[in-house]
Amino acid sequence: MKTLKAVIAIILCVACTVSVTGCLKYTDNILTVTKAMQPNEASGADNTYSYETLPVNDVTVTAPQNGVSVPETTSPQIVTPVQDITAAPPTPVTPEQTTAAAQEKNPSQWTKAEILAYVTAAVNKSKAYNGKLTVGHKESFDVKIDNISVGGSLIQNTANQIISSVAKPTDETLTFVNGKTTTSEGETVPILLPKRQNFALKIDGLASATASKSGNNTVINLTIVQENTTINSPVPKHNAASCGYMSITDVDLPSIVTVSKLDMKYTGSTIKLTVNDKGYVASCTYSIPVIINGSGKVGISADFQVTAKIVEVWNLNW
Repeated sequence: MKTLKAVIAIILCVACTVSVTGCLKYTDNILTVTKAMQPNEASGADNTYSYETLPVNDVTVTAPQNGVSVPETTSPQIVTPVQDITAAPPTPVTPEQTTAAAQEKNPSQWTKAEILAYVTAAVNKSKAYNGKLTVGHKESFDVKIDNISVGGSLIQNTANQIISSVAKPTDETLTFVNGKTTTSEGETVPILLPKRQNFALKIDGLASATASKSGNNTVINLTIVQENTTINSPVPKHNAASCGYMSITDVDLPSIVTVSKLDMKYTGSTIKLTVNDKGYVASCTYSIPVIINGSGKVGISADFQVTAKIVEVWNLNW
């Protein structure tokens, strides 16, 4: 999610900086994005911890100019290698029923626990695949500042114009070897999300789940429970275990910007998977909607509210 880190940095810088001058000026140091080590990440031969600082060139924007362009930045993603998973087709296992009994039922009759067990096995089996695999990957961001406490509508509209110029969708074909590849943005990614670990969603994090047959495939729809995070506790437990999340720890802000509040509400992320008859994920769409409320300071304070939605689509060609 390289682009997402840049978007968060812009939101925080813009929301604070507009309160000072009434216009937006990015200097060499006003927007610097780096990748910070996550608590659950591990370093290894293929995951050497490093910083890459990416300054944004000097751009002056005075409201209400149009066509503002902010160069995209890149930031490597650290990925923890997944463990080897047996090639045996995944089968739902629950405390209530035996594996054989669950297999005999139509997926539409599976319990929530059976669906979750089936998805966990399918996703982790797919993530652990070590052969050559071609994957179509689309990633998009819908990000908008809904309100800034200072500066008025012209500043808010100009800020959204800058964000729109950075939050561009990507659509590319990736070739995985030994479960890894590097995107055109220079980001190392695993096969399927989440990036930091195996799929490890628990039953208490699952708001709803449905399963159905489509030919030889099984179609799964999951909805994650709502979760709230703060600037001091940025990791949403269930989103982190199943799809993804945003964190200010991924963003290195200029020293002149102080962020005192960053509350994020994950309003119900969804995951739609199609699993083939061999137990591998054939396609998957992740949708992560978030409402962000924050406060920052550059000389004087500014409050802001942002709505964001991240969508990633994966099509795996087995």
